[in-house]
Amino acid sequence: MKKKILELRKMGKTYNEIQKILNCSKGTISYHCGVGQAKKTRSRLRASRARKKTAQSFAREMDDKTWVGSLAEVKVIAQLTMDKFHVFNQISGKAPYDLIAIKKNKIIRVSVKGTLTKRGNSGSYQIQISRVRSNKKTNKIYKFNNEECDVLAIYIYEIDTVCFLDSSKIKTTRSINLRLSPAINKGDSKFLISNLNHIEII
Repeated sequence: MKKKILELRKMGKTYNEIQKILNCSKGTISYHCGVGQAKKTRSRLRASRARKKTAQSFAREMDDKTWVGSLAEVKVIAQLTMDKFHVFNQISGKAPYDLIAIKKNKIIRVSVKGTLTKRGNSGSYQIQISRVRSNKKTNKIYKFNNEECDVLAIYIYEIDTVCFLDSSKIKTTRSINLRLSPAINKGDSKFLISNLNHIEII
């Protein structure tokens, strides 16, 4: 096909004439006759493949941890909005809290966490409250500091519930347990899910 196209073109035939004679597309004719057209076409094809590969890579990167973290923030914003807070989220991603909630002229710093399911067969949900920040070489862990935010908001996917905890009452730095019902050991029943549905505004 290429040889015939080039021969006809040398004879002075137009693209339309070559199309009628060989019954091929103008794109095919342009590909073989246009100056640098073949190179441009190959470059566009490589760019298209690169974009497709990048899109597929992004899709694979949405692991469960990333997904539930993103979902948790949306759910917390929705709950705060339902409770008539003005809600603002951060842009930098580097602050020790995720949202600012304002109501009755009180400003509340909100840190957001999410979890999927209960810990084994126990009646509690374990939530990692320390923060992990990644760089090119390592992951740096920052222990939870109850002075860096006013409220810790936790979204539990399994029961589609948002819990709000007063940060000043959290004394641990890495993880906490939220329970659906009181434990036999009363010391482990401080954070009952049924008591944590709303932020208390004083």
